Amino acid sequence: MDASKILSVLGLGCVLLLLIPICMLVFMVLVGTATWVSDPDLWTSEDSSFLIGFAISLLCLLGIALPIGGISVYGLFRKNQ
Repeated sequence: MDASKILSVLGLGCVLLLLIPICMLVFMVLVGTATWVSDPDLWTSEDSSFLIGFAISLLCLLGIALPIGGISVYGLFRKNQ
């Protein structure tokens, strides 16, 4: 395999990895909405630490995955032109 095929496979892998935090974000919005509708006081109680920690870890994961995925997609489009 030459270098361009290796880079395209790595780029595709990074784009697929980018789907994980996006799915987690959708899940977090659904869980957050469901818990807020069922128990609005949960967000102000001590039990909300799980949801807040999950949101912070999700933002960290997005902060890592978005630049890697963006650079990979840019590299793939630039290579194809």
